[in-house]
Amino acid sequence: MTADTPPRGCFTTKTAVESDAIGERMQNRVRILLESLEALVAEALSRDGRNSSLADPPDEIAKMVIAFTRGLAVMERIYHEPKRLHDLSESLIDLLVQPLHQNNP
Repeated sequence: MTADTPPRGCFTTKTAVESDAIGERMQNRVRILLESLEALVAEALSRDGRNSSLADPPDEIAKMVIAFTRGLAVMERIYHEPKRLHDLSESLIDLLVQPLHQNNP
């Protein structure tokens, strides 16, 4: 997200932010795109037992990931700080993925 100058950002997020100006047809297209992305992420998280370490079901995690990445694109525009974006991403992973070995008291 921060590699180019100026940063390219996220086309879907930029479009969604301007959804009032672009009209209902484009809103629907962005909605379909985001729902397709959610489905792809959920499917990937469901493969080969990967969901055993997730804090929630894959479809719920996918919704959070898509919402988070859209918000991360906005944060990049405001802060232009790769470390901040990385730290936010690490925090999300900590919330969504359970440690492989939890110590039981």
